[in-house]
Amino acid sequence: MVQRSLHKALLFLLTPIAGVCSLIIPGTPQVIPHSTSVISSTSVAGSSSGAVAVWKDSTGAAWQISSHDGISWNAGSSSIIMTNLFHAPEICKGPLGYGVVAYILGMGGNPYFVFSSNGLSWSMAQQIPVPISVGTGGFSPSIAGNAQGFMTTYALIPSGGNVYGYSSFYDGSVWSMATLINLTTIGGESPSVAVYQNTFIATWVDNTNQNAQSVISTDMGSSWSAPSVITNDNSVSSQVTVSATSNGFLAAWVDVSGNAQSSFSSDAMTWSPPVQIASDIKTSNETAIGLSGTSDGYIAAWQDSMDNAYASFSEDGSSWMDPVQIGTGLDSISGSIIGVSFFGSKCLFTWTSGSAPYSNLCQVGLPSSSSPHSYKRPSNRR
Repeated sequence: MVQRSLHKALLFLLTPIAGVCSLIIPGTPQVIPHSTSVISSTSVAGSSSGAVAVWKDSTGAAWQISSHDGISWNAGSSSIIMTNLFHAPEICKGPLGYGVVAYILGMGGNPYFVFSSNGLSWSMAQQIPVPISVGTGGFSPSIAGNAQGFMTTYALIPSGGNVYGYSSFYDGSVWSMATLINLTTIGGESPSVAVYQNTFIATWVDNTNQNAQSVISTDMGSSWSAPSVITNDNSVSSQVTVSATSNGFLAAWVDVSGNAQSSFSSDAMTWSPPVQIASDIKTSNETAIGLSGTSDGYIAAWQDSMDNAYASFSEDGSSWMDPVQIGTGLDSISGSIIGVSFFGSKCLFTWTSGSAPYSNLCQVGLPSSSSPHSYKRPSNRR
């Protein structure tokens, strides 16, 4: 197992960048117990009662591990849940448990799904039904869970550059057939998906002009709206991640100048002009923006050009608090993204450093105490 030196792995002087007090108070980064070298982003899903992290190792296996407090991780619970992965796995939380989706290389590049009600025991990986007309392969699927009494996941499968979706109720044991979301050729980034109550939102980068687009579905993915333009300045250089809450929808991305940007919409149809998340921190060229939201606001996390991890809070996407450093020494993995998940009134971040998974449970001074309305996890790119 490859480890960086102690000063590289634990050198965390975690203070706000500027003099303004931030709503995020960093905790102490923890090494997540692992058996083999990690070569992907570390994705996380959690609630007030626990969390599960997943990643891909150097053999192409997907590992999972659980935590009851967001700080210590159950080493005995670490296990392989899928093998022969082509892309990094992504996890989401629904009321009935955890769902993980990933492409399996040895199975024709098709998306597979596993489910766990407790983060300890997992179902056998099952293929999400992909029609012949859709094809196989593509970019990493994205997944989101519905929090209204049952679990609904929706994986976006781009084939030939097009965006398709699938839905499943309760535990993911039965999946719908593919629904074509958009015919426009997407850019070289994975699409992203989020859900609030019965409304799905999907975002992606249009390959013809490098602009961000979105669509919504209000009937559980049976039909989708016409695409809406989030940006029109040909400036998007990363995956466009999205979060959905009771207040609306927030999209985030990295522009060609290396700036972390966001845009807010109350209906996913009309989007605000881009707002820079951090004016004095350039992002890594290999990163995307991790997002999670509650009724009180949104938290964004990203990797800067010096391989440090930062996070910031915004109530409505119109302005962002001064970012705080939550970690250092991140690996420059292609498509790397910091996992973000609310853990009750706190926030749990995960990433990969020195071929090892890390986590940091941070205090969040929210305007009021609330539980997350959206369990969106940012999708992992190739």
